[in-house]
Amino acid sequence: MRFVLRAASFTIFAAIVCLAAGPASATAFAPFDDVTRLITSIAPGDGQKILFSQPITVHPNDILQTFNEFEVTNDTGTTVRIWGELVLTTDPNGTTGTVIAEANEKSITPGMHHCTRIKGGMYKVTGPAQTMYLNLVIWSDAYLTVEAGKGHLQGMVITPPVSSGLGTAPFTVYDSGHNGELLTTLTGDDTYRPLYSVNVGTLAAGDFLIVFSEAQLNTIGTLTNSERLSAKLVRVDSTGVASGLDQPNAFQVAPDDPIGTPVKVATISVAANTTARNIVQLDLRATTDLTVMPGYGRLEVLKIHPGS
Repeated sequence: MRFVLRAASFTIFAAIVCLAAGPASATAFAPFDDVTRLITSIAPGDGQKILFSQPITVHPNDILQTFNEFEVTNDTGTTVRIWGELVLTTDPNGTTGTVIAEANEKSITPGMHHCTRIKGGMYKVTGPAQTMYLNLVIWSDAYLTVEAGKGHLQGMVITPPVSSGLGTAPFTVYDSGHNGELLTTLTGDDTYRPLYSVNVGTLAAGDFLIVFSEAQLNTIGTLTNSERLSAKLVRVDSTGVASGLDQPNAFQVAPDDPIGTPVKVATISVAANTTARNIVQLDLRATTDLTVMPGYGRLEVLKIHPGS
């Protein structure tokens, strides 16, 4: 159910963007939803393979918003690791390019059997007008079946007006960037600490914040018991007051499942004007020390200023 709700949140996000941005004559939207899987399985000998490839037409200053989910099944009887990455490239067969969602992994134990991966992100286009390809690249360390009808690559390309005439961009992307982690180790004292943070500046009543974040943390040494990893998204104002952007939740890392890959999504409407900075954070806490894997995640925020 958790994954269904997250998928729904991005569908709702698309509707909010269309309503918030004003007339289509001012802002153009090109939605996409690719459900055609290009492979039915993945194995070590395959290397990196493209599961979904979506052609998109982009222009300078366009905003790409995307979300993906897919399911794999482990019938090997041993623990298998599955990696995923989203890249934007000029090559329909390309496995490298501009990273939209960082490469990271999850482990699938025999008892889990099935695993659903979720990837997503936001990106402001800086290159020329051209056709590009948004590719979901996956790889594994043992044979996995890619399930039919249980995944897709969706999103939209937003083309803002050339000039709003108001001096304020209607769409702004904030990105913690590659290797933007604030921690190298998450101390296991069950206390929330920020892992990623971006300053989204001042906010006006009616603004929207769309947030996507993911990370990877690995256990240190061999666990003897299952331990808990919790995650939440918060907005912190200039006085240090924090307000939740989503509901905190948790999952377990275990002796046979030592990799934690939290994914958090939020869509909020700002209720009141602010005149000082606003910080959006991914906060984590754990009941055991965990190694933060550098460059395996990030925090991205799309701020929408209606009426610009």
